[in-house]
Amino acid sequence: MIKFPKTFSIDLRPNCPQIYDQFTINSCVANAACFLYKYYSKTSVEPSRLNLYNNIRKRGRDSGGYILNALKTLKKNGIVSEKLEPYKKKLKIVLNIKSKKYKIKDYCVIPQLKIELIECLKKNNPFIFSLLLDSNFKEIVQKSAVYNKRLGKSTTPHALVCVGYDKLTDMFLIANSWGDTFGKKGYFVISSNIILDSRYCYDFYYFNSGIN
Repeated sequence: MIKFPKTFSIDLRPNCPQIYDQFTINSCVANAACFLYKYYSKTSVEPSRLNLYNNIRKRGRDSGGYILNALKTLKKNGIVSEKLEPYKKKLKIVLNIKSKKYKIKDYCVIPQLKIELIECLKKNNPFIFSLLLDSNFKEIVQKSAVYNKRLGKSTTPHALVCVGYDKLTDMFLIANSWGDTFGKKGYFVISSNIILDSRYCYDFYYFNSGIN
């Protein structure tokens, strides 16, 4: 049985922000994108996850969002700080149209190849991607912090951030947005055979020019 590694060949966690908690809102994309933004930020400013989510979801609905739409919003319009629009456990059904301040310079697609993903991490670049969850994901990974086998039916896509790799177990280290009580303090590992399978994982991006 594979266990969560004690050490990793590549581990970007020391420079990562605290693990977010999206609570019951379908805002995983906004949480993951803001986690990535905060990683690159050189200031203490906390990006508003709710502000980003309000600008990528469908009007009046807790509909989730797409990674590419979030990255386009961060580049073109930017977002406000958490202080101006704090995250709530329950969603306000409004669409935010405030002027924005915090932006990214650019983003780039990563080919879904092991060598490309590892090379990205070696350059200290965590990356965002989508995982199509299965019905047993939460129960299994909550306890073991290891996701190396799909056991249930596919359910919904979920945005995540990859922040490391372990060569010995061939596992990638993932930051989730379900709070720090999930998995190993909010993190888990996923096997390369799953993360490299385009049926289950897709939309790989990183910030290739930092932030403004």
